Amino acid sequence: MIGIFLRIYNIESFQPLNSDEAVYSQTVFVLSKGYVPYRDVYIAHPPLFFYLEYAWTSLMGLSLFSLRFFNALLGIATALIIYFICNKFYSRKEALVATFFYLILPLSVFLNKIAVVDNGLTLFTTVMMAFFLLYYKDGKLRYLLLSAAFAGMAFLIKFTAFQFVAVLLIVMILSKRFRDSLLFILLTVFFPTVFAIILWSGGLLDFFIQQTIYVQFFNSAFAHTVMEKIYMCAYYLFWVLPFFVLAMIAIKNSKKTEDHILGLWYLVPLVLILVGTHVFLQYFMPLTPPLCILSAIAILKYRLPTKDWLRQPLHLFNISKVLLTFVIIALLISPILFSLSYSFGSVSESDIQKTKILIGNYVASITKPDGKIWTTDASIAFFARRVIVSVESRYYKYQGFFEGSFGYAMDGTYRGPFGPGIPTLISLQEILLALEKYKPEVIIVNKDLLVDKLIWYGIYNPYYSEDGLSSYIVENYYLSKKFSEGDVEVWVKKR
Repeated sequence: MIGIFLRIYNIESFQPLNSDEAVYSQTVFVLSKGYVPYRDVYIAHPPLFFYLEYAWTSLMGLSLFSLRFFNALLGIATALIIYFICNKFYSRKEALVATFFYLILPLSVFLNKIAVVDNGLTLFTTVMMAFFLLYYKDGKLRYLLLSAAFAGMAFLIKFTAFQFVAVLLIVMILSKRFRDSLLFILLTVFFPTVFAIILWSGGLLDFFIQQTIYVQFFNSAFAHTVMEKIYMCAYYLFWVLPFFVLAMIAIKNSKKTEDHILGLWYLVPLVLILVGTHVFLQYFMPLTPPLCILSAIAILKYRLPTKDWLRQPLHLFNISKVLLTFVIIALLISPILFSLSYSFGSVSESDIQKTKILIGNYVASITKPDGKIWTTDASIAFFARRVIVSVESRYYKYQGFFEGSFGYAMDGTYRGPFGPGIPTLISLQEILLALEKYKPEVIIVNKDLLVDKLIWYGIYNPYYSEDGLSSYIVENYYLSKKFSEGDVEVWVKKR
């Protein structure tokens, strides 16, 4: 029950909508308005997760609570699959401990409370692995077929599913199951192939490739530096350190075939994440099931000090054993406290969320229900329940975007052009054309955000220079209200 409580309590206001979550939530909103994915709205990933959220909100209503609650349910479902895997291949004791670890792991608690695609990827890859382990143990082909089906659906959530599919292929190749591995590949690509045919028939395939493949995998301007990756790796370890240590112990001492597969399930994707072009905390989320299972295996093999040990003379070995026990207990209690602190949130984070809701409500009160607005901040548009005017770009019709589209990092560093003759993904001229064509009722400018500063003041670097849009906005709009929290200005169109 504590794991469910940690995921549900204070779910709306414990943390402001982060940048990805805001864009994902706004995407679900515009899909509910009949917008065609990829053609009418930029989507960075395959669409299955967004349509699952759309189906859920069609039943439960579209709100931040319903979206985050859906993701919490995905986390709880993942916990049930973890229990099944451990109970089937180990024992009920391992199953209970591994499930408990997953439910109190700070990383899983935090990410299960926000609406990000990695929660869907975690569930589908865990189900995929459960069926694969059943196939590997019993040799029944139907389990391999089901594993491949979920692998294919995982690809329709996020392409990084290949990191986990690679694990299964490695296992089958090492065990010389070549025919089965070929069958697995053919079945895995079935759903993605059907989806690609649908996109092609609808004239959407080139939009999809540009948004989900080109931008995500082949743009050096989006790539993280080595130091940024080291920092994110250290940040990840900060969230999971005691479990990581236990998992490494379990991998080192693994004996069963299932132990080796679990080790690969954790280590192979971990390495592929770290050698990728960019690394964010949520990328590690699908690693939490094997991490918790391995931690449970390690902790249950550790023998606590007995009364007989305590009666013996205080040899160094006995003292170290007792001290190690206290360290392990302390390390396993700390995640619960950490998770509790994140569930309750902080005053500053709650204030940020309240401010965004306040701005959204104000925008909704001065615009028509079907009116359009302009903002780079998808969270404000989501709270206002208003569609953002799309940039006059063929491929990049954003519903909220960041400075990365101009080739800048959050710290203001210019990363360089996206390719030969492509200094930016979008231009200020394309934004201006959209404002002139669609004439949004309201323009929101947040001068605390780098992307808004670039749009307001202009962009000037060796590869691309263009004047800002401040003069156009001041000439055609009037300042209706200024929110001191975050230096947000709401400009209303002049009549």
